[in-house]
Amino acid sequence: MKDATTAVGKKKEDSTKNHNSNNDDNDNTGCAVAVSTRHSFVAMAGVTSAELVVPLVDGATFAETSAEDAAWCGSRITFSWVGGIIHEGYRRERRRARQSESPQTGPLALTDKDLLQLRGDDMAESLSEKAQQALSEEQREERPSLVRVLRRAFGGPFMFAAAFKFIYDSLQMAGPYILKAILHFLDHCDGSTPSQCTLEEGMSYVALMLLSAAVQTMVLHQYFHRCFRTGMRFNVACISLVYNKSLRVDGASKSKDSKQRTSGEIVNLMAVDSQRLQDFAPQLHPLWSSPYQIIITLIFLHWVVGWATLAGLSVMLVQIPAVAVVARRIRLAQRKLMTIKDERIKLTNEAFGSIRLLKMYGWEDSFETRLDGVREMELKQLRKYQILNIISSAMWATAPILTALATFAVYCWLYKELTASTAFTAVALFNVLRFPLTMFPQAITTVVEAKVAIRRLEDFLCAPEIPGRSQAASKGFAVEVRDAELAWPNGSPLLSKANFSVPAPVEGQQTAHMTVVLGAVGAGKSGLLQALIGDLSPVSGIVSTAGQIAYTSQVSWIRNASVRDNIIFNSTFHEDRYKAVVKACCLLPDLEALPNGDMTEIGEKGVNLSGGQKQRISLARAVYSQADLMLLDDPLSAVDSHVAKKLLKMFKGPLLSRSSIVLCTHHLQAVHSADQIILLSRSGASKQNGADANDVSLDLEAESLSSSAESADKQSTQPVPKIAFCGTLADFQNAFPKLVAKRGDGETASFERQTSDEPASSEAKSTEAGKLVQKEEEQIGSVPTEVYGAYINAAGGTCVGVAVVFGVLCGQGLQSVAAAWLSFWSDHNTPKSVPHITSLVGLLGYGGLSITAFTGIFLTSALFRMTALKAARSFHRQLLANLLRLPMTFFDTTPLGRVLNRFSKDIYTIDEVLVNNLYSYLQVSSVVVCTIIVISVATPWFLVIIFPLLLLYRATQNFYIPASRQLKRIESNLRSPIFSHFSETLDGTALIRAYGQQDIFISESLFRVSRSMRAYYSNMSSNRWLAVRLESFGAAITFCAGTLAVLGRNSISAGVAGLSISYALSVTQALNWVVRMAADRETNIVSVERVREYLRLDPEPPHHQTTDPSPQTWPREGAIEFKEVYLRYRPDLPYVLSGLNLSIRGREKIGICGRTGAGKSSVLNVLLRLVEAGSGNVFLDGLDIKNLGLHCLRHSLTIIPQDPILFSGSLRFNLDPVGEASDASLWQSLQRSHLSDHVSTLDNGHGDRGLESVVQEQGKNFSLGQRQQMCLARALLRSNVVLLLDEATSAVDRDTDNLIQETIRSEFASHTVLCIAHRISTIMHSDRVCVLDAGKVVELASPQDLMKDASSHFAKLAKLDAMA
Repeated sequence: MKDATTAVGKKKEDSTKNHNSNNDDNDNTGCAVAVSTRHSFVAMAGVTSAELVVPLVDGATFAETSAEDAAWCGSRITFSWVGGIIHEGYRRERRRARQSESPQTGPLALTDKDLLQLRGDDMAESLSEKAQQALSEEQREERPSLVRVLRRAFGGPFMFAAAFKFIYDSLQMAGPYILKAILHFLDHCDGSTPSQCTLEEGMSYVALMLLSAAVQTMVLHQYFHRCFRTGMRFNVACISLVYNKSLRVDGASKSKDSKQRTSGEIVNLMAVDSQRLQDFAPQLHPLWSSPYQIIITLIFLHWVVGWATLAGLSVMLVQIPAVAVVARRIRLAQRKLMTIKDERIKLTNEAFGSIRLLKMYGWEDSFETRLDGVREMELKQLRKYQILNIISSAMWATAPILTALATFAVYCWLYKELTASTAFTAVALFNVLRFPLTMFPQAITTVVEAKVAIRRLEDFLCAPEIPGRSQAASKGFAVEVRDAELAWPNGSPLLSKANFSVPAPVEGQQTAHMTVVLGAVGAGKSGLLQALIGDLSPVSGIVSTAGQIAYTSQVSWIRNASVRDNIIFNSTFHEDRYKAVVKACCLLPDLEALPNGDMTEIGEKGVNLSGGQKQRISLARAVYSQADLMLLDDPLSAVDSHVAKKLLKMFKGPLLSRSSIVLCTHHLQAVHSADQIILLSRSGASKQNGADANDVSLDLEAESLSSSAESADKQSTQPVPKIAFCGTLADFQNAFPKLVAKRGDGETASFERQTSDEPASSEAKSTEAGKLVQKEEEQIGSVPTEVYGAYINAAGGTCVGVAVVFGVLCGQGLQSVAAAWLSFWSDHNTPKSVPHITSLVGLLGYGGLSITAFTGIFLTSALFRMTALKAARSFHRQLLANLLRLPMTFFDTTPLGRVLNRFSKDIYTIDEVLVNNLYSYLQVSSVVVCTIIVISVATPWFLVIIFPLLLLYRATQNFYIPASRQLKRIESNLRSPIFSHFSETLDGTALIRAYGQQDIFISESLFRVSRSMRAYYSNMSSNRWLAVRLESFGAAITFCAGTLAVLGRNSISAGVAGLSISYALSVTQALNWVVRMAADRETNIVSVERVREYLRLDPEPPHHQTTDPSPQTWPREGAIEFKEVYLRYRPDLPYVLSGLNLSIRGREKIGICGRTGAGKSSVLNVLLRLVEAGSGNVFLDGLDIKNLGLHCLRHSLTIIPQDPILFSGSLRFNLDPVGEASDASLWQSLQRSHLSDHVSTLDNGHGDRGLESVVQEQGKNFSLGQRQQMCLARALLRSNVVLLLDEATSAVDRDTDNLIQETIRSEFASHTVLCIAHRISTIMHSDRVCVLDAGKVVELASPQDLMKDASSHFAKLAKLDAMA
């Protein structure tokens, strides 16, 4: 799909063609409302509508008219309007079959371009608008109800469907009534002359039966179509509500009436809970229709068997309390199951979102064990849930049997004689009764599941929200902060009594007003910016802003889109402005190095970019926006010193002359460009313009270093940060002379490749070359037999499969024998009959056979469901194990949403849906087989008719399944982009809110949801097309059975005819269900196929080799040698290392530097074997690392990565996921990393302190600098002989950087250290420095020797760094 956010060179249309249709709701305002809402929001934010491009819908996709709207009445009744897509699917299947004989042109299966168009009122935009409007009205209530929201928005058409259901349920009584008339007619024929038993009379009954079946078919599927459409609407509405809420929800809220919201829980709300509401819609009407069917069936039974009906009614009433108890247990089990599922998805999201770190540390096994433990808890709960469902189903399945036995027993006792017309009319009514008794518990279960889902959704939708920008600043000010007390969402104090202001830009100003905010790690700089964008509300005082805001977060947020799309960020593309921004942000050399320039696709979270590139693209986004107020959270942290100097020059240049800037940074260089300087400090006293210069307590360096003197077990409370200084540069120089370095006036040398000042031409580069994320593979054709074989083997093997099939056939066969016995009994229950069957013998025979049949089916069902859990365990375990062992190239080109889709929707299908589909398919197939056998035995001439009907039936099934199967595959694939976009949104909610682009992202989400719903709508409508035709075949079978009975009226007994016709009446529904279950089986087994697709991917090299050396003896010295190493990340990309030769002595300290794209990080990637070298060798202590197991290699190395990552769980787990370190070792590592004081004061309010303190998802309750210190603690804990530093201190201030570097020099004095750094001062203490350019070593010597040569690359870089 073309990225909906792309806006290159032209503006997309803001409106789309409305759909004029005869819809149930007659609401065609979806797109228009979305546009008007967006315009109103933009107007409030102070942005002109021309500046934003809203990716509402693709006009080419949604401008066409829905086929359903264009269909005439007859086509709607028969669903012929769906035939086109089914025929196309069959035609392409035939084309694929001929592919082996001769090459065929055109697609070989349906694609997303062939999907049926949604009706106007089913468009996601329209449904979202209705749901939001209904929710707004409902929020006036004290306790908002999602049920009332959905009823208010979509209740009309859904209630209209009830009329169709009522007609169908009433007409179901016509079949048994006509059957009684036919049997009475045949019984009359046995004792009358032929003239009194005419053919016309008999055929009139048969014709009435056919007409009744036809009308039932018409109304039933109009009912189903509306119910499934309503389910689709529920799903879309809930996805929309959850997505919209996620842009406003306070994820870190920990108030008494709320809880922390994890991404795993929110993803589950969209993937599972919304799906349950979609499944719930068709099951809602049976809650009233089932009791209605039961009541009218009992009334007809009373007409047939008299007061004996009371006996059957008594049996049913006795069962109801027991069923209610089981239903309540099911609800509790379901709620607990969903809680565990949330935890599993959250941990899965964390593991695969941080897969690079897991591989660097060799932690895959630890996280696999952790996830397997949660999965076992889930399966244990799922087993309880399935057992309860089996008990519930069994209780309802016995109801018809026990009801029939009680009724026949009392009838024989009251009326003595049981005639064929009475017996088989009663059996037909019992068969009618069987369906509501079966559907009612299923409906209750579905409603119970839906109730749990609704409660979870309601809790989320009622969760506290981000306060947002409360009020506009006074005229002339961009920021006003007056007496503001700030606190984190969990109540921890953030900033005390803050007072400052930032002037608004004025017309004609030449340079931007820049406010620089300084402070040590954890001083509250990021929190202050969060308050300014409205994500934190002040406890007291006022925090106000004015105008349009641009914001860059400390952790850069990069979208899975092109570089250009990331920069323009849904704004109109202005080429001149764009070129100026790219040049000013020093991105020209980077764009030249990318395969497709600025049109190169960037992977999720910027996986194919360096930290500096991500930071500069994020900054370019803010600059391009030309916002009135720019809030920049340390954008200089990950860039080289000379680049930082250029960026600071840009801040005061003409490009930002219409803005006011608030810059949080550790770079003291920035103060020279500042108009106002704010210093945040945890010290007690505050300094204003007349500060005492001798007060060294406010010296940042002293403040940073003070923590090293504290002991690990000291319990101290840190003071609340406050503004220690606020004034001009001159005042700051007077107050803190030690902190202000002298500014150099000399020209700076440039260590850059000579490049043009203009961006590389996009036209000169290949579009495909810049493509990173490939389209998800889509299988075509029938699901291979091996997929079914894999499922059977995972469930227990062939023996289990045979046992299940045999059990189902035996159970159904015994039911048929019981019906045959009833026929024989009714024909031989009079004293004159030979043989004479007494009532007692008849009842014992019928009851014994029925109970035996039920027992067999019940045990088979239990066996199948329990073994299916074994398959569910096996597939999840294999999927998890294999994905954790795939190479990094897979994760660089695969969106996280695709992976989560496998672990959420596909695993859910395997766990709960597929088992029901497969068992139902076996059961209804056995019903059809037994029905045909019974009818054929009763009326042998039926065989002549049945074979042509079965051939036609089979042809219809073959015609239908290719389209149905492919539609399900398309639907599964189109669901992944929804989750990918959602996960991306969750990571960037703060930026989206700051830029005021909520409505744009909502529109893009709805666009993706609409595409997915088109696949579901096409699949659902094709099911109705099939059902109408299959039920027509069933009506034809019933008509043939009745006709043969009437034609043989003088030779066939009423008992045999009753057996034949009663079974024929039931075959209509059975035929419908067998193909529906066949289609559902094909579509849901696709989940197994999709899981196995990832199981077939080639894993990375083995984690362990038999030749691996002992970790106690290797490596000892840490000597590393690179010999002619060539590396590229994909075959279509250029080499990033080109013949690298580098020899590092044991225990040597090597600093690696070079411009962006020189190959610095690639050196570490090769050493860790995250990417396998194309050629060449790397030796570690004399051993070629390609011959080692990956874990042997990675466990022997320690890395402190550029992006510090923490996981949800305890602090102990974050330090030592393997669980091998003692408490003393953990505390010692925290003390040596200067983090022990902070950890010792942690208390989450639940009694968890110190090492057991809770770390929130992504470490949100730690600052970025503290997270980096945590990574240092991990390294100290491992203490391997080789330490790798990948720009490890980019997120901390210079003094904390010096502190960490001093720790590394002292603690790793006897280790080999490879340090990649953008601050040259970081590597000045190295033994040698390696300067890279274009993947080769251009300089290698001690820093002192290189500094002696003023023309060396290193000397130039050092000069630039000194000026910083």
